[in-house]
Amino acid sequence: MLTLHMGSPWSRPDRVKMLYGRLAKMFKIARPYTMFIPLYGCLWSMCACSDSTDVAAVNAGEIDVRIGNAGSAICSTTNGAAHQALFALPNFVRELTVDAVPKPRLVATKKRAAGGAK
Repeated sequence: MLTLHMGSPWSRPDRVKMLYGRLAKMFKIARPYTMFIPLYGCLWSMCACSDSTDVAAVNAGEIDVRIGNAGSAICSTTNGAAHQALFALPNFVRELTVDAVPKPRLVATKKRAAGGAK
């Protein structure tokens, strides 16, 4: 699993769209999410990527159980509902990410393009 910053969807929508497009091509599952980062002073976008784990698919109850089992004061800042809310994207961010994933298309191979064997 890889989680990384994609940047501010407010000030750098081009970067967010480009990075998400690349990540969505490289991983089977790429889940963009947003959060307010006080240090940056704005809404920030992130992406959780994996070929096997979909963090957005874990239900709120399971997240609460995992946080309870961790028993850490660090986990006092979040809960299952907050986890799921991360993946509820504002429309303008959805347009930059989820709705912007290019559809796969077939490309002719060199042989086929050159009139060779099919």
